[in-house]
Amino acid sequence: MVRLAGGLRRRNRNPPRLRTRFSRVNESIGQLGAAIMLGWRAAPWTLPSYAAAQAVAGGLPVVNAWLVRDAIDRLVSEQSRMNVIIFALAFSAVALVRAVSSPVLRYLTAELTRSVEARAKDELYTALP
Repeated sequence: MVRLAGGLRRRNRNPPRLRTRFSRVNESIGQLGAAIMLGWRAAPWTLPSYAAAQAVAGGLPVVNAWLVRDAIDRLVSEQSRMNVIIFALAFSAVALVRAVSSPVLRYLTAELTRSVEARAKDELYTALP
C-alpha cells in the first residue's frame, strides 16, 4: 500500500510482465502444434485434404461476388450473347463446386475425427503401463 496526501491509500499495482502475459499464448500455440501433429500422424492425407477443401469452400463466396460484379459490368457495357453464356457456365461451375464441397467436407471431417480419436486412444493406451 502506498500512502497519499490526506491519509488516502492506494494499492501498489505492478503491471504484469510480458512473460506472464504471453505465457497462455505460448501454451496455446504449443497445444495447437500438438493437435496438428496428432492429426498428421493419424491421417496424413486427410488433414491436408481437409485444409484444401476448407480453403476452396471459403473462397467460393469471393469468386461468386467477383463473377457477379464482372457479369454486371460486361452486360452493361456490351450486349453480347457470348458474355451471357460464359458467365452462365462460370456460375454453374461455382454452384457445382459449392454443391460438391459440402458433402466432401462432411466426409473429411468424419474421417479425420475417426482417425484422430483412434490414434489418440492408441497413443494413450500405449503410454499406460
